[in-house]
Amino acid sequence: MKSCRHAVAIVVAIVALVATAADDQRFSIYTPHTSYSVTLVDRDGRQYVPLFEVLAPLGSTAAHQDGDKWKLKFNNTESEFKSGKNKAKVNRKNIDLSAPFVIDNGRALVPLRSLVSVLARLVPDSLEQREPAHRLFIGGVITELKTEFQSAGPKLVLRFSAPVNPSISTEPGRLRMVFTREPVIAAAGTQAFDDKTIRAASFSEHDGIAELTINSGAPLLATFGEQNRTITIAPVPQVRAQAPPPAATTPPVPAPAPTPEAASPSAPQGRAPATHVRATVVIDPGHGGDDRGAALSGSLAEKDVTLAWARRLRAALEQKGIPASLLREGDTSLSFDQRAALTNAARPLAFITLHAGTTGAGVRIYTAHLGETAPRAGSFLPWDAAQASFLDSSRALAGSVAAEMTKRSIPVGTAPVLLRPLNNVAASAVAIEVMPLAGNVASLMDATYQQSICAAIADGIAGVSKPAPQPGAGAAR
Repeated sequence: MKSCRHAVAIVVAIVALVATAADDQRFSIYTPHTSYSVTLVDRDGRQYVPLFEVLAPLGSTAAHQDGDKWKLKFNNTESEFKSGKNKAKVNRKNIDLSAPFVIDNGRALVPLRSLVSVLARLVPDSLEQREPAHRLFIGGVITELKTEFQSAGPKLVLRFSAPVNPSISTEPGRLRMVFTREPVIAAAGTQAFDDKTIRAASFSEHDGIAELTINSGAPLLATFGEQNRTITIAPVPQVRAQAPPPAATTPPVPAPAPTPEAASPSAPQGRAPATHVRATVVIDPGHGGDDRGAALSGSLAEKDVTLAWARRLRAALEQKGIPASLLREGDTSLSFDQRAALTNAARPLAFITLHAGTTGAGVRIYTAHLGETAPRAGSFLPWDAAQASFLDSSRALAGSVAAEMTKRSIPVGTAPVLLRPLNNVAASAVAIEVMPLAGNVASLMDATYQQSICAAIADGIAGVSKPAPQPGAGAAR
């Protein structure tokens, strides 16, 4: 996670990157064993593909240039191409190319329209090229997508013939899935549903990817199942507004589970039966799966740091008798909506999302940046304002944790920030970003440093979770 003051720089960098990559066109190749992509090259209004880069993942490939000739050895075959010529000898057979062969700074470029003709002489497997989509399937490999709309819910179930792991993004009125490494195809292009929430689904192939766009009248949540062979799209659960908690207080922590002594026959009688203690603090290790977060060093990704810190924080809380749970126990991908929905379903005392950075020192604690007016009690909260009723308790939590950091001489700062999923969480919620000691990134994985920070966070949570004094209760005499 980057701090707010870097937002402008990040936006500028992204714009520059998009501008640089706007002219690049990707061509994707799928095989039973791997999938990869290469960059298409435009020459004289025609599209070319780098032949060596296409063949290298498919077998033993070697090539060298001899003047205007480019000689290729692929597995046990030999081929020869000549710059500027529309003919080539591939595996000892002459073939015609749709445009002249090009040698550009040592790279061998063949016309995209002739790629299948060339590969057919070199690769024994079946070939299917979808030229307008810039996709090539080798060996009959496909992942078929079938959709099933269920009005009860409503929900849209996506069934795949093989596991998938698309990137998922949401925006008002739309959920978008992009398949970059999976050979996903679908029979249907656009399907319309007679539903106000899930209105339509459109599948398309272009620029070396497959894309599924779902138009909606409400925020949607994607849930994976059957080992990533199904994805269920459904409306994000609505959160019923609650009365704002009193300033600087939060609901008390439920009593810990009875100890073996308390449950023994000699324990005092008349107690209510022990019940299952729900998790009272939900810990969100930031990032995960394909989202590596910040590259803190050449070998250390933010997602790994946040998971290690989350496990240590859970242990620190449990030592204080405060139950806690992690949103992910391993290297799992979770969208912002999934993190918020899972948290709200747990109805926790507090939500802590953890991040790591390399700019600055110590700890930064963030609360949601939302309007100050809470929705009417008893109404349903807008998904993007679920945090509104909890801003006071979130700020109290941030202040309590910051005070514990100060006691330990750990530099700390607090600030409101536009950061998901804080605004979607219906509970006291803060984001905590930890920086390394003295600029040493390795210190982020130091057990002593982790323990000190996590103890401060746990003490800060415990400080605002103590039951308020009962009315009329006086000091002991």
